[in-house]
Amino acid sequence: MKMPINNSLRKKKGQQKSMVVLFSTLTWCLTLAWKTSKLFTLVQIGIQILIPALAILVSFLGKYLLNLLAGSWVVEYPKNTIFALFVGMFSIALLRVVFEKLTQYSQSIHSEMIRNKITLSMMEQSLSSDLDYFDNPSYYDKRLSALRDSSAITSISWSAMTSISAIVSFIGVLAVLAQVNILYGMVMLIAAIPASIASAKYTKALYNLSLEQINSERQLSYIQSVAIDRRYAQDLRFYGAAEGLMNRYTRLWKQLYAKKQGLKRKWAVIIVLSNCLPELVVVFIGFDIASHVLDKTPTVVNFALYTSLIG
Repeated sequence: MKMPINNSLRKKKGQQKSMVVLFSTLTWCLTLAWKTSKLFTLVQIGIQILIPALAILVSFLGKYLLNLLAGSWVVEYPKNTIFALFVGMFSIALLRVVFEKLTQYSQSIHSEMIRNKITLSMMEQSLSSDLDYFDNPSYYDKRLSALRDSSAITSISWSAMTSISAIVSFIGVLAVLAQVNILYGMVMLIAAIPASIASAKYTKALYNLSLEQINSERQLSYIQSVAIDRRYAQDLRFYGAAEGLMNRYTRLWKQLYAKKQGLKRKWAVIIVLSNCLPELVVVFIGFDIASHVLDKTPTVVNFALYTSLIG
């Protein structure tokens, strides 16, 4: 009986450690982005909060417009109200376009600044390293891994900022749906968990595989550099080694490709199935709201609002 308990405890400790590593990585990336440029970081976080809020606001403006056109909302000057609603929706649409372009611009500039900061840090580490490290092949593997991680850091930073937008949008939709039925929000929250877990585990598996293949990929780069370098061109032709070099490169590439393809194929099925679950929940909630509309509980306009929010 002790073995299953011990295995369960180890599994829980491993999961807790993974969560700690995940949050520490996100914190470190966001801290680096903040230290690199406080202005661009604040701009992007602010935009990620405003975009989902504006989307929810547009849905409510559309609801009021439909209520006005259907006659369920009576105002003193209907034409002026319709004009004001259209102006509001048009202004929000313009703001969203401006925010999206501003995000692209700030990310491109901010990415260059972050990459420069990381490159300077790596150069400083290399210049201060002991010369014996340069005779160790594992040093070059770690350096290649660091170069890859440097490009991934910016992606992690933008993903963390984009998650702010998703969280704001999710909370806003849950708040609206909870007024109709609290179970809608709970079901949507539960349905979103498997997709998030599958995506995180796939990213981790892909990263671990890239670490395992670093040495082999460095060999590929070395073979390629030998094949295209003028210094080795004469020797390759003289000794007839060109075909053997090509065969070695192809064989090694196929081995790496087979492992990557197998991993991606396996996780593609899992991710697709987990992402289908929230869509099924959306269909269920839409059907349930439509059934209540037939019973005259909410109006057709409210049905359009709720389905636009969850869709």
